[in-house]
Amino acid sequence: CGRCRASCAPSWPMRRRVTEPFVIIGCGECKRPGKHAAVDLYDGSLYRSRLRYAKQLGGPHAIFSGLHGLIAPDRVIATYEFRVSERAKMLDHWLETQALQAKSMANGKRIVLLASGHYARIADMFPAGTIEVPGRGLPIGKLLGLLNRLSEGQHG
Repeated sequence: CGRCRASCAPSWPMRRRVTEPFVIIGCGECKRPGKHAAVDLYDGSLYRSRLRYAKQLGGPHAIFSGLHGLIAPDRVIATYEFRVSERAKMLDHWLETQALQAKSMANGKRIVLLASGHYARIADMFPAGTIEVPGRGLPIGKLLGLLNRLSEGQHG
């Protein structure tokens, strides 16, 4: 109240409601040669669009690599040639493992998954409303347009 600010202040630390999501960005087929932090390794236009939007959301907090799984953006990895589809018979199990890891890493936060194809399938392993996959199922051209609009603060 206006009369007694100090005495009316709560004696416990106030906690700000966390609204920032846990952002996971899918890797890209185009990679820079050599060793780099995971966030800097991938170089395609779709990856760069996803990264731009992820940064706007406060992330990325994890990179979803077909070879390494979910990794920290600052983890240094070497260029590799591998497609997640090469996991064939083990793909479903691998995706389930990655979904469990994502849940643990997100620590209760809403997850925004900026990925498509096989990678986006982990969204099916989460309860409704706990994960968002912007542009899921869109062709690449439309997905790029959506990500660019979202990065500019426009709604889908």
